[in-house]
Amino acid sequence: MTQKKDKATAEQADAAKQTDTAEQAGTAKQTDTFVVELGLSVEDQVNWQLCKVLDLQRHCYNGVMSFAHKSLKSMRSNKGWQAAYQLPKTPERLQKLNEFCKKYHLTEFDFIKQATRVCKAMHRDDMGAHEAQCIGRYVWRAVEPYRFKQSGMPRFKSASRGINTISGTDNNDIKFDIVQLVHNAPKTKKKRMPKEEVRNGRSFLVTDDNYKPTKIKPTCHCLPKKPKADRPLVYWRGAFIPIRYKETPYYRAAFSKDSNPDNPLTVDNLKRVKFCRIVRRSLKGKKRWFVQISLEGKPPVLHPRAPITDCMGIDPGPQKIAYFAEKASGKMFSGNLAVAPHVEEKAAEKRRLQRKMARSMRFMNPDKYNANGTVKKGARNWRKSNHYLKCQAKYRELCRKEAATRYCDHGTVINRILAIAGTIKIEENNYRAFQRSWFGRSIQHSGMGSFFAHLKRKAASAGLEVIDLDPVFLKLSQYDPERDEYVKKPLKQRWHEWGNTGIKVDRDRMSAFLACYADNQTGHDRTLLLSKWSAAEALLRVSDQCSQKQPCTINTSRKVLKRIRKRRKMQLQRCEDSRAQGQAKSKTKGTGKRSDVNS
Repeated sequence: MTQKKDKATAEQADAAKQTDTAEQAGTAKQTDTFVVELGLSVEDQVNWQLCKVLDLQRHCYNGVMSFAHKSLKSMRSNKGWQAAYQLPKTPERLQKLNEFCKKYHLTEFDFIKQATRVCKAMHRDDMGAHEAQCIGRYVWRAVEPYRFKQSGMPRFKSASRGINTISGTDNNDIKFDIVQLVHNAPKTKKKRMPKEEVRNGRSFLVTDDNYKPTKIKPTCHCLPKKPKADRPLVYWRGAFIPIRYKETPYYRAAFSKDSNPDNPLTVDNLKRVKFCRIVRRSLKGKKRWFVQISLEGKPPVLHPRAPITDCMGIDPGPQKIAYFAEKASGKMFSGNLAVAPHVEEKAAEKRRLQRKMARSMRFMNPDKYNANGTVKKGARNWRKSNHYLKCQAKYRELCRKEAATRYCDHGTVINRILAIAGTIKIEENNYRAFQRSWFGRSIQHSGMGSFFAHLKRKAASAGLEVIDLDPVFLKLSQYDPERDEYVKKPLKQRWHEWGNTGIKVDRDRMSAFLACYADNQTGHDRTLLLSKWSAAEALLRVSDQCSQKQPCTINTSRKVLKRIRKRRKMQLQRCEDSRAQGQAKSKTKGTGKRSDVNS
């Protein structure tokens, strides 16, 4: 009896400990995280191992994705699921659907579990358990919105695309230390510990290979014992990979805990590294490797930020934004900003490359096309020539440069906006609808949706606020404060009439002015708008966005602009031709006189 009581008390104590740890885990604070990306100088042998691991991760991803597709198919064939899915959208419906997902193993935990099973079934030491857990999370993020038909069907990863990231869950899988990485490997399995070996009078750190003998190079992961002094390194599976690091004020502020950037970096001064991620990218047709270091805290701010009391209203367009801002001191700002001013579209070059690739594919695969030129259904195993691969690399590089330039321009414009105001009010728009309508190429060129997502992310990181205004309730382009009425305008009408005063205001600037003082709950405050209008009118008159006379209404569509440019080119060409003819006549006259004298 006493033994049973002792067992019961021990079980109760264990249960109490488990509840305490669960409560501590539930109440644990999630700290801020930011990422610093640095380049890696990877040798051929380490490059070979990294590519090997990425290919294994691709197979693991496809195995978990196959499990997800089978579970989804069996769950959707259940009549209970079908009946629950047809119910009105209520919390009870969501609870029933989640119960079915748990029953058919469609949760994040089940996917992580399945990824570890697939990893163990491979019987390879290339990929660890933490890397397999990250693969399970990747599959979950792809399948989660597809469960309730909120996105398209997730696909398998092909060998040409593959997975390009090796991620860990802590700083032990991919170990980083910018100060001085201890040149003894972290505590891992003994067979993975690097050993010192002397070859040709030089000492090396060599890791024992655990692969099959037929698929391994005998001297893999062989690196000098002492790399260059004071060079940051990344330790990954027995290999010390040097980092391409150049000390700048930003990196010093990012890695250091001290507010004073002049203090040198030490082991105690370094911020906590949560985990690291190795990324493969294709730049100019070549594979490059980078390390993404997730650090605890907030990123350093090198640009000034306005206080949250300063307010700004933004009226977005397909390629530009019109803004109107007022600071707490009463100073006003207004203007137009191009979201991606340095992006070169190069549509003609892209079109030529696409036509080249299409011709090459038709020439190399004539049996894959029907007589009318369409692709046969179920055609697989396409042959690609070297010429096609070169054109494909050029096309990818064009798209990559365009996206990188667009992202850089977005950051520059956002820093400028956040330096003016801390509270930003934006008229909410559906940019997917813009893409399907007349502004498809303009939205692709500017990336307006990603611009505002980037703006919200940066504002939240700086502790500022971005408010989306309801366009249906506020009707910013229709409201006239002078008459207190809503007047509809066609899209081609780009000027707003201020009451019956004859004053013409730019339509976009007027919407930005109204957005600056609007509220989703109370709407427009007419008395406030009328009190602010005198100062705003003076500001807009300086930039010719507000005038008493009838503004110019020249049709500046693309076709008209092309005609004007073509006429100008023709006029310039005629002038050059006439000049050339005049010079030729003068030369012939001169030569004729000389011939008469000689004769």
